[in-house]
Amino acid sequence: MKSFKESNLLIISDRYPHEMDAMSLSFVKNQVDCIKGYFKAIYVISLTPYVPKFMLSCSFMNPRWKRDAFAQDYRYDNVEVYFTKYFSTPFKFLRNMKGLAALKIVNEIITNNNIKFDIIHAHFTYPSGYIGAKLREIYKKPIILTVHENRDWFLKEIHSNDKNLIYTWANADKIIRVNKRDLGEFDRYGFDKSKLSCIPNGYPSEIFKPIDQAGARKKLGLPDDKIILVNIANLEEYKGQKYLIYAIKNIVLECCCRVPDARRGHWARSLRNWSWQLLQLFCTASTAALMAGRSALPETSTSLSTVLR
Repeated sequence: MKSFKESNLLIISDRYPHEMDAMSLSFVKNQVDCIKGYFKAIYVISLTPYVPKFMLSCSFMNPRWKRDAFAQDYRYDNVEVYFTKYFSTPFKFLRNMKGLAALKIVNEIITNNNIKFDIIHAHFTYPSGYIGAKLREIYKKPIILTVHENRDWFLKEIHSNDKNLIYTWANADKIIRVNKRDLGEFDRYGFDKSKLSCIPNGYPSEIFKPIDQAGARKKLGLPDDKIILVNIANLEEYKGQKYLIYAIKNIVLECCCRVPDARRGHWARSLRNWSWQLLQLFCTASTAALMAGRSALPETSTSLSTVLR
């Protein structure tokens, strides 16, 4: 097997940051930026659907699709990024067709740009993982699949018996899940346990640096003599913030809830009467006596190299 430095990595992702949307699945780019030094070249193919310009003003269009309509191929360092612009529709009953439609364009990008790769890494099961599994068959290259789906989405996929999803999982050489709890869900399909790995989500520690607690509280105007609990998560019911709230109500006489960024998540709608205050994420975390979150493991952006070793 080639060393990393002699190998090229092909990444298939549902979306990827571009000039018009710098936050589009930015965690994928964060990982790419961490591991690019380990490879000779990295090729990223983003499964961006084609959106005719005349449809951009339509109210039913997903805002992300509107921004992605302007995405252009680009390169930096040893990374080349391509956007498929494959034909897709917002109708769920045509969902099974989008995998094959995107696969055709991905193959054209690989051929037209003479892309040579040794390893495939796909983010999310469908359509990226499905396309990666098909490329594995065509090019005889190993594929690593990271299943980023949130738990509700993931369980829905597991219980769907969808042939495309099962095909994808069965043909992946390695499957990465962000928590151990979900690995057992694959048992129903009889997959080899040795190909299942758990690597929790992380954060770039060079960006999010804990600072002195007293200084952080002073900067944010928070009291020095109070116990502060910070929860970092989207406001979705399955994240369990309501249990924290119920517990706090039972153990303290006074409780003040502040929501640093309640814009993301369906449960945010039920919290509109809360006191909202936009706080800097890790400056807020530094003020806390206790921090509750789904993961707090730094430097896991290098997880791909860990799995490959």
